[in-house]
Amino acid sequence: MACATDEMAIGCIHAVKTAGLSVPDDISIMGFDDIRYAEVTDPPLTTISQPGEEIGERVMYRLCRRIEEGSIGNNEPEIVPHKLLIRQSVANAKT
Repeated sequence: MACATDEMAIGCIHAVKTAGLSVPDDISIMGFDDIRYAEVTDPPLTTISQPGEEIGERVMYRLCRRIEEGSIGNNEPEIVPHKLLIRQSVANAKT
């Protein structure tokens, strides 16, 4: 299975089809970002949806705090809410 940003994943779907292969029968492809075209590709792209605005707000908060305090501060990773949107570009697990 291949995983990439949605734009790259849509390009991969095109390349796989151009090579005469099938998505998801020959290869599963998954994206990350849930852009508006993900749902209307052929096949619709399985992707992870993430809150872009919230991520931007968190980054700006950290940046402003760093500028004001002049220190790096806490660089711990933060987990933002996200959601797996299962569509038709990923095959079921084979047993």
